[in-house]
Amino acid sequence: VDLTVRSADGRREISESSVVNVLLPFVAGFFFVYVVISSSGYLLQAVTTEKENRTVEIMATSLSSMQLIGGKSGGLLAVALTQLAVWIGSLVLLLVIGAFFVPELRAVEVSGSLVLVILLYFIPSFALMAGFMIAIGSAVTELQQGQQISGILNLLFMAPFFVVVVLFAKPDGPLAVAMTLFPTTSFLTITLRWGLTTVPPWQLVLSWLLLVASAGVTVWLAARVFRIGMLNYGQRLDWASIRAALRS
Repeated sequence: VDLTVRSADGRREISESSVVNVLLPFVAGFFFVYVVISSSGYLLQAVTTEKENRTVEIMATSLSSMQLIGGKSGGLLAVALTQLAVWIGSLVLLLVIGAFFVPELRAVEVSGSLVLVILLYFIPSFALMAGFMIAIGSAVTELQQGQQISGILNLLFMAPFFVVVVLFAKPDGPLAVAMTLFPTTSFLTITLRWGLTTVPPWQLVLSWLLLVASAGVTVWLAARVFRIGMLNYGQRLDWASIRAALRS
């Protein structure tokens, strides 16, 4: 039996030989989100540790809060991209070697548009998560407190995995569109939808603009919270103090 599944609008077609290509966006989405979350966790640890041992006070004598935060984010972003390059290179090498022994791997085709979307969304997604982690690390007094809060925050980025059944059933439904436009879930939702349907260009453009804008505002606000948190050594910031810092 040669089975071919075609979408109702005729824009997507899946055959037995191309089923791996449908699963590839799911693997890519999980892979890149894992990198973003793990790398941003290092940033939370760096901020809270330097705040505890008061190293940051020495650095603050020659750097502004925005320069200090930008340097930390840029350094960890470079580490994350280096890890990605090593892992992707290893994966490509395994696929090339495995194609000689597993016939199904010969049908794997990496979409250039998928790679472009992942590259465009990776950096602003990383910046958005970094801004959240910096703000959390600046507001708490101990690393353990920050880890508890960041664990809850990570659920916002991983939310599409919890509704993946709905995305499978209705990849163009209202929930899928809403999660595509929401900044914390846009990256993963688009990669999940990529193997199931054709994402309209206006959704891609609008979600990317919202993601970039949210990342920029979050990093800027995180720098303000970091500055006031550094001045309140040993004290945990409450919401009133954070709001006052943002208004000042």
